Amino acid sequence: MYSEERYSHILKKISKDGQVKVSDLAEEMNVSEVTVRKDLSTLEKREFLKRNFGGAVSIKTHVRSLTLEEKKIDNIELKKIIAQKADELITDNMDIFLDAGTTTYALIDNIVKHEGITVITFDLNIAMELAKYKHIKTYILGGFIENETLSSLSLEGYQMLEKFHTDICFAGTDAFDDEYVYSTNHLKSHMKTIMLDNAKVKVLVTDSSKYPKDGLYRYYKLTGFDYIITDKQNEELNALLDNEIREEKE
Repeated sequence: MYSEERYSHILKKISKDGQVKVSDLAEEMNVSEVTVRKDLSTLEKREFLKRNFGGAVSIKTHVRSLTLEEKKIDNIELKKIIAQKADELITDNMDIFLDAGTTTYALIDNIVKHEGITVITFDLNIAMELAKYKHIKTYILGGFIENETLSSLSLEGYQMLEKFHTDICFAGTDAFDDEYVYSTNHLKSHMKTIMLDNAKVKVLVTDSSKYPKDGLYRYYKLTGFDYIITDKQNEELNALLDNEIREEKE
């Protein structure tokens, strides 16, 4: 089988199933796994797919990690609207887990309107902004600083996080589908999970462009959230959430 024939086979399979495995492709095309990996690398460079451990996924559904500058301009107006809606869940004297990210950063203007608030975060930008307000108590979890997102990540920070318990957690996401919420970073996925587990109320704040997509690491079940705050610009997501509301009422 020539290389272009292999490429065609791989793309047809990934278009149908959304993902492929190296071992399966090697058997189907009667070639070595080394050859398959080279083919996947070629197709990834051409931006037809995204490689992962053991295979590849469709680039249309697999989210990549954005830089901080990219995130700042990504759906900025929607994030402001989401933040305004999230403010309905914030009251004075709350202890809040605030996930890293630009969507959660947008909540700051609403948080600082309240008194007696304590915020625990691993986002350096969020911590620095909150530090300007004397009436807000801010904890920043320790660790190395991820250059692209200015998040503080480490095992020590994770262990420190386990000691905190809060009234509410506002979590962002890189992607989500009908079942799970995803992160593109292994350590971040652990931080997000413990934040949610240790909060009385769990809130997902995300714009609808993140659905339906997936990432390398799933960190929580969608049904584990008490609230999902998003916009209404994604008809597929609207249908999913409307269906969930009807099922709860029934």
